[in-house]
Formats: sequence, structure tokens, C-alpha cells
Amino acid sequence: MRTHHVRSTDGVVLEVHDRGTSPSSSSSGLERDEPITLLLAHANGFHSRTWDAAVEELMRVASSSEGIGGRTGGVRVITFSFRAHGSSTAPTGGGKDALRWGKFAEDLLALVEQTPGLVRGELVGVGHSLGAHAMLRAEASRPGTFASLYCFEPIFVCDPGKLPPFVPMSLERAAAKRRRTFPSRSDARAAYGSKPPLSILHPGVLEAYVQYGFVDTIGGEGAGVTLACTPETESTVFANGGVEAEAFELVGGAKVRCPVTVVHGATHDPRDVYGRSPSDAIYSSIISPLIAEYIGENAAVEYAPALTHFGPLQDLGWFAKSVGAHLSRTGGATRRSRL
Repeated sequence: MRTHHVRSTDGVVLEVHDRGTSPSSSSSGLERDEPITLLLAHANGFHSRTWDAAVEELMRVASSSEGIGGRTGGVRVITFSFRAHGSSTAPTGGGKDALRWGKFAEDLLALVEQTPGLVRGELVGVGHSLGAHAMLRAEASRPGTFASLYCFEPIFVCDPGKLPPFVPMSLERAAAKRRRTFPSRSDARAAYGSKPPLSILHPGVLEAYVQYGFVDTIGGEGAGVTLACTPETESTVFANGGVEAEAFELVGGAKVRCPVTVVHGATHDPRDVYGRSPSDAIYSSIISPLIAEYIGENAAVEYAPALTHFGPLQDLGWFAKSVGAHLSRTGGATRRSRL
């Protein structure tokens, strides 16, 4: 894995991880696809390294006899941390406006422009939650950035006449109250692994979330580890999502022209996962088909009822198959070469 840094707006420096290219498929056929480049974008409060286990599974599948999505050339995978997440720096000015959701699209565009070997129009975006929102925003503002987009539960504000209004207050408050320090990473891991929602993450995802999502604090009463993405940052991002993320205005009306797969998990909340009533609707899930409708005829919908909003980080085998199905449907961005 190679690490480099790119400059975004507001004085932000993003940390980018180029995971390299998987081996080509072990298929004995004479014809190979060129490698597909996947760019993965994380959700609010997460970071680049939470994709580690998912990247390993994507590369394993890509190098198998069947390839990924029927493609045999392997995959190059790039991950990164958004501003004020992981090891990427926070904005140097702008206050809360520097954490508005459009700013995360600016991070993506800066990354595409400055990362060696990335070619606009030959890049497949894979986004989760905020990351999916940012990818759709980036493509709408600069068409042709992506060859196609795979979006798991992109968060937008949708037509209140059709759906319950998006009320980020509970998410904002929960994030603001998040415990920021622990005596050690093992203490943090034990706390997160003991209760939902983080306890439902794949063990490898939870391990990376803790290992790389905290920074060491030395000396004084605060000795131990502290969240890299502060509770204030995560809370502010949630709060901003409720005021400037109108889906139709931003990505509707054929603004996003590349093929898109919008994927969503369970539409209602099982009590044993989040502790709410089974009748509670999951906003991020129920808006997904509407977002696909706004995008237009180039968007398809996939429903994964066994998964939650954390689906890509919950069942890695399913995730790799789902991305493969997207590549198969959309054609990816590959060329064939003779061996």
C-alpha cells in the first residue's frame, strides 16, 4: 500500500491510500480485461482504513477464477479519508461551512485530479452513506468524472410530500455525546464491540476502525487514545446534512449521466440492532429508490433486506458480490488485452 497526500479546498490535506492492483483472475482464458480502478469513499465518522478488510475481499474475488463481475483483469483500489477524518487534516478556516456536504465532493474532485494514474471517465466510484452522497455530487458538478457509481444508501433530503422529513437531530446529538477518549485502543474496541450499532461490523472492520481512528495522547489526565474524527466534527456534518442536501436539485434531472446502482438495506429497524421499535422506518433505506428515480433511467436499485445502513462493512462477501454485479451490469471501465 502506498500513501500520498493531496490538497483540497479550505487548506485541507487528504491522506490517500493506493492499495495497488490485485493479481489477474486465475481463469485459464486467453483474453484479459485491463484492471478496473475502484475509488472507495467512507461514511461520516469513519476513515480510509475501515475499508481494509473489504479491500482484501474485493481483491480476493477479483483474482479468483471467475474474476469480479465476470472481469478478469483484477482491480486497483484507492481509499482515502475525508477532511477532518482519519489522518486527513481539518479545514483551517470556514467554521461549520467548511464541513458542508458539498465540501466532501470537493475533496473527491481534488483527489481525482491529483492522484497519479487516475483517468477521468475510467474510474468506478464506490460510496457509502456520506461517501455515496459526495460521489453523486461530484459527478453532477463535473460530469464524466466517473465511469459508473455504486452507492450504498446515499444520504439526501428528499421530497417531504412523499416521505417523512429527514431529521438529523438524533444523529447529531448522538455524535456530540460520543465518548472521545479511552485508556487504550483495547478498551475502545471492547466498548464498541459490546453494543450496536458498531458491534454489527465485520470484526476486521471494527479492528481497523479503532486502530486507525484514534490518536495517542500522552501525559496529563488525558493519557490514552482520542478519536481522530472529533465528536464535534461528526455532529456538525450530520447537522449540515439536514439543511443543504436536497436530492432532486443536486443530482436529479439527469445531472448524473453515468450508470448508477443505488443499494439499500432493511427499510425498518429490527429492535435487536438499534434498540428501536421494529416499525421505525430507516430513512437512509427508504429514500434510496426515490434517489434512483430522481437520477433517471441510468440508475438501478438493489435491495439487501438482511443488512443495515452499515451493509458494506457488515457482510464483506455480499459486498464484493454486489460490487461485482454492478460492474457486470454497467460494463465497468475496462479494455481487453491479449495475453
